[in-house]
Amino acid sequence: MSRKIVVAGLYGMSLLLHMKNFPAPGETVNGEMTALEAGGKGFNQAVSAARNGADVTFLTAVGEDAFGEKLAQECRSYGLSCMGSAVLAGEKTAAAAVMSDAQGESRVVVSAGACAAVKPEDFDFSRFPQSGILLLQNELPCGVNIEAAKAMKKRGGTVLLNPAPARKLEEELLRHIDFLIPNWGEALALAGLDGDAAPAEAAERLHELGAPNIIITLGGKGLYLSFQRQTPAFIEAAQVKAVDTSGAGDTFCGAFAARLAKGDSRRSAARFANFASGLSVTRRGIMQAIPFEGEIQAFMLAQTFGDVRG
Repeated sequence: MSRKIVVAGLYGMSLLLHMKNFPAPGETVNGEMTALEAGGKGFNQAVSAARNGADVTFLTAVGEDAFGEKLAQECRSYGLSCMGSAVLAGEKTAAAAVMSDAQGESRVVVSAGACAAVKPEDFDFSRFPQSGILLLQNELPCGVNIEAAKAMKKRGGTVLLNPAPARKLEEELLRHIDFLIPNWGEALALAGLDGDAAPAEAAERLHELGAPNIIITLGGKGLYLSFQRQTPAFIEAAQVKAVDTSGAGDTFCGAFAARLAKGDSRRSAARFANFASGLSVTRRGIMQAIPFEGEIQAFMLAQTFGDVRG
């Protein structure tokens, strides 16, 4: 029987814009609006986990406005429960602008709204499942993340943190984290290193901060894994032509949590999630790009490279 997953993170309105080149300071460029949809790192990760067959509860905060009123409907449409989410009087629901260019790169601006104002007491963490999996990001206040992580650990659960956007992580939070999943830029920022560092050096610094298991996502270069009681390893990226990297990291995190929930080993779950994110970047947008479990499995069979290097 699969373990239940709780994703606590940001939900809001996402405006997706595609253009040939990003505008320079003071420049206006023509672009295409590709979608206006529910989004946020937490919401994207919850959808990714659900599309991989997981039982997912999504925990967030919204304002008393029209988009906040659509939370339950949006969650149902993607197979999520939002029981226990908070509605904050006087706050606005979060909003984001996501830009992608012809090279497949993305830039994101987020106004966190209610998710920046929410407090631990706005949630009832006592309802967390026994032995569940909690997936966090840095789009909720650190105090909320700390209390959520402590509550899940008390129930014998596993806690995953995707530290995006990068910010200084409190020691109390790191003491309750089982997996830290930064991208390369976030890993460098958290470790206090420059771009000339190697993934192994960054991982070692992050272990020193208190993270027991680390996955550094390296975009088109793949993954670097540094797990307790296991030899560090690289996993090569899937062989694809990227058209839009928006949401690739969120796809990875949700798929990784789903595979852990199904009982996969750490390395096997990371390998599966690597293919999930690789498939996602071949599609434009975010929600429509997050693949389903069957699509990922078929994609894996079509790949022919040797994927793990110790």
